[in-house]
Amino acid sequence: MSSLADYPHLVGFFSYSREDDEGSGGRLSKFRICIQEELRGQLGRTKGDFELFQDKVAIAHGTKWESEINSAIAGSVFFIPIVTPTAIRSYHCKFEFDSFLAREKELGRSDLIFPIIYIPIPALNDGRWRQDPVLEIVGSRQYLDWQQLRHLDTASKEVGQEVEKFCANICRALERPWLSPDKRRQEADARQRADEEERRRQIEAEARQRSEKERDRWEAEAKRRAEQEQAFAAARRADVVAAVDAFLATYPEGSQTAQARSLRSVLVARDAACKVAIASNDPVVLKAFLKTYPTGSPAEQVRTHLRGLPVSLQQRRMRNIILSVCCLAVLAVLLIYVAMVSPPNSLLLKPDASSARQPGATDTPHVDLVTDCDRLAALPTDAQRPKSVHGLYFDEIDTRSAVGACREAVNKYPDIARFSFQLGRALESSGDYLDARKQYEIAAKLGSIAALTNIGALYRNGKGVQQDYAEARRWYEKAAATGDPAALNNIGELYDGDGVQQDRAEARRWYEKAAAAGNAIAMRNLGDTYRDGRGGVQKSVADARTWYQRAAAAGDAIATDRLASLPIN
Repeated sequence: MSSLADYPHLVGFFSYSREDDEGSGGRLSKFRICIQEELRGQLGRTKGDFELFQDKVAIAHGTKWESEINSAIAGSVFFIPIVTPTAIRSYHCKFEFDSFLAREKELGRSDLIFPIIYIPIPALNDGRWRQDPVLEIVGSRQYLDWQQLRHLDTASKEVGQEVEKFCANICRALERPWLSPDKRRQEADARQRADEEERRRQIEAEARQRSEKERDRWEAEAKRRAEQEQAFAAARRADVVAAVDAFLATYPEGSQTAQARSLRSVLVARDAACKVAIASNDPVVLKAFLKTYPTGSPAEQVRTHLRGLPVSLQQRRMRNIILSVCCLAVLAVLLIYVAMVSPPNSLLLKPDASSARQPGATDTPHVDLVTDCDRLAALPTDAQRPKSVHGLYFDEIDTRSAVGACREAVNKYPDIARFSFQLGRALESSGDYLDARKQYEIAAKLGSIAALTNIGALYRNGKGVQQDYAEARRWYEKAAATGDPAALNNIGELYDGDGVQQDRAEARRWYEKAAAAGNAIAMRNLGDTYRDGRGGVQKSVADARTWYQRAAAAGDAIATDRLASLPIN
């Protein structure tokens, strides 16, 4: 590493007041010569490569002063100011001082100014020097007091010894290791590049760590999800509320949690309906429960209870059945009579599009066929649903799995109505109402009554189509004409104030038809009707309780809540 003393042409700047020099008979100029020669000797320089600049000598007459001073200071590496009261007050001396301060900073040093106090400065002794910008610099540096030497001959021994010590101090400063501004910039650039490279490596390392953590998190999540799915499958197989509660306690949040909560609601409603059915001792209620919940331990309990009912009750039911058979026999005799007395061609009916296919006829050859589409998207109240499949409501459908399974079933069995209907349910659950309606229409043409009802619901709710209550009613009436319980109930709800002029008496009549056909929601709606005393009936808690009990037995969870809210008396 080099030093300032290695400069090829070494220059210092001697700053002084010309008035002080002239007033002392040129003594300051003589001091400059003494210092220059002593420094030249100690540094081993020649007059050709060393100079202590003095403006009286160097600046020619008429040259612009500030420009020359700046040029001289730009080539200087140390600064010797002769500090006197006149110099402190001099604009020129202050300009030189400020210029070299900037040069010192450029050189990256703070030890290249060597002040000499030549005439007493009272402000340096009483603290006022801090208020003067030049004296503040002088006071903060290690200055040399030559006030006693100004009266001595510059050739005297005392002056020579002080000059020697003064110059030795300057030499030590110049010989300290030093980097040029260019070298410092190069090193700074190199450090900056190294820092940037280190930051780049750190960023890459952090990115790798994040990637590894994300991969570990994903693998852990996949493992946890698989464990949760296995645990939920086990809870479903157990088919009891306690198993679902244990699952929810272990997995309170997760991909299967919503389904587990829905399953728990279904199981709680089923168990409550089982208790209501058994407590009723009514074969109609018990059989309605078995129609809704044909499998599971509660179904076995109800079957056992049904078999154990008193014979008298069953006899009354059998009498009703016999009467119905007799009525059908009389009707058959009348039809035979009409056929005998009517012209031969009068009984020939022309087939039309609506009678070309009987509802559900396409499913008859496949009543025992059960696919993943049935398990994932069957409607619990669909008459064409396989009896071994319980079915799912909309909020229970696993959309992605159901859509895939039902598309596969439709492709394999395009003539089975329920698969197109169930694909429509899966698509509606996913929010794809346009494709859902297309599948419902296909299913309806194949004979699905539930599809007619669901198309009506799309128009009623404005899903994928313009909301149109008249069109909804038209589709409901198509389904109701076949005796579909859901459609009968839905028409009643329209009359109850949803889209058509309210007529609650008419609504009640439709609810009664739907309830007679086994629709649980219609039973609950009749419970509401008697509870509130509307639709032309008197308010009756007893009748409301009866209908809520039947609805709960048929699997309606809301009816169970309504039962609990009824007054005891």
